[in-house]
Amino acid sequence: MTRTQAETVLIARCGKLMTACGIDGTTVNGTNASLVDPLAWALRQSGYSPAAFGAVTNTDLAGVQDSDIDKLIDLAEMKALENALGNFDATDISVGPRSESYDQIRAGIEKILTRKQASIMRLYGVGIGTLEAGVIAYDFMTKADDTLI
Repeated sequence: MTRTQAETVLIARCGKLMTACGIDGTTVNGTNASLVDPLAWALRQSGYSPAAFGAVTNTDLAGVQDSDIDKLIDLAEMKALENALGNFDATDISVGPRSESYDQIRAGIEKILTRKQASIMRLYGVGIGTLEAGVIAYDFMTKADDTLI
C-alpha cells in the first residue's frame, strides 16, 4: 500500500466531512498533511512504527501486512473523523430571517464516529480490555473474641 492509495481511500470515505470542518479533504497525492496524524496513529495502533513522528511515507505503509490493511484504514478513518470533529468550529447563526444550522454537521459526524468506533471494536477488538484474575493471600491470624481488651 502506498501513501497515495491510503489517502485516496480515506478521502473517499470522509473527505467531504473533513472539508466541511476546515481541513484538507481533497488532496490524494501522498502529501495530505491532514492525514499524517490519522495514518501515523493507525500504524502505531496496528503494531507498526512510522520512521518519523510527523511523517508517514510509502516505506512505512509498504511494511503493513495485507491482513492489517483494512484495520489500518479503518483506524485512520476514525482518527480523521475525530480530528475533523475537533477542528469543527462553526456554530448555528440566526440573523433576522436568515438562519444557518451547522450543529447538524457536528451531530452527523458524531453519529458516524460512534458507528465507526463500534465497528472497529467488533471487527478488531481495539478498545476492548483484557480481563485477568488472580488470588490475594492474606497472611494473618485471627484471635478469639475473649482475647480482646
